[in-house]
Amino acid sequence: MKHGFLISSYKNVQNIDELIKYIDTADSFFFIHVDKKSPAFDDPIIQNLRKKSNVVLLNNRVTVNWGGFSHLEAIISLVKEGLKNKDIAYFHLLSDSCFTIKPHDAFFNFFNLNNGKEFIEFVKLPASNWAGGGLNRLHYYHMHDLINIKGKLNRRIEEYFVYLQKVIKIKRNIHAGFESYYGGGTYWSLSRDFLNYAVEYLTNHPSFYSIFKHSFCAEEIFFHTILLNSSFKSNVVNDNLRYIDWQRRNGNCPANLDDTDFDAVSKSNKLFARKFIYPLSKNLLERLKMEVLK
Repeated sequence: MKHGFLISSYKNVQNIDELIKYIDTADSFFFIHVDKKSPAFDDPIIQNLRKKSNVVLLNNRVTVNWGGFSHLEAIISLVKEGLKNKDIAYFHLLSDSCFTIKPHDAFFNFFNLNNGKEFIEFVKLPASNWAGGGLNRLHYYHMHDLINIKGKLNRRIEEYFVYLQKVIKIKRNIHAGFESYYGGGTYWSLSRDFLNYAVEYLTNHPSFYSIFKHSFCAEEIFFHTILLNSSFKSNVVNDNLRYIDWQRRNGNCPANLDDTDFDAVSKSNKLFARKFIYPLSKNLLERLKMEVLK
């Protein structure tokens, strides 16, 4: 069974290089989108990867802002590019801070045993553990594709912009095809059959696609909603197979992993972990390769 690894990248090119070196088998294919505003596209590491026959570096790049619709656009571009390879059965969406945490045999055998299942984390929206229930991400227009929301001033501008819409009672109608919406983590492992279905649905229902423009973190709702409203629903496993520590640590939430995470990562039943950031995570990754990924 052949696998496609869809990688959304901004700057952590060393980790991409390490991932591809480790999992570079006859059954592995890699598709990389580098944020258009990132200089990493011209990094020698990335350009050397372009020379590999099983690596595709997307030239049609978009500028990705955190939380913006642009990230979903980049992901859909990766999916469409990956589907051009008719031999790939499963696709795994990753960031440039992800790494596999199981040996080759265990990884590939897992999907041989679970062929046809869809692995994605999901909850029906609105959900109590999502800020505002989650559907507020779609009901109101957001500015993430226009300004960098991570700046304090811009974050306040965005908050006021949404507040103003509530005051004057602007609320988008989001029921273009589906009565129920679902959301979950960005990253997943999904079958070729479903992703073909999703791309076809996208083509035939442009009004559904339009709902996600000027939304917030559209990639955490888009595929989940199509999947859980389709005939593939019976094959869904509510697990994205990613180890993630959702606490603020090492300057980030989710946590940037370090040496102290070795036991938790190595004993996890997940197939991937994130976030590996250099140089902080280098020793952890080296230890995993020596003691777990042999």
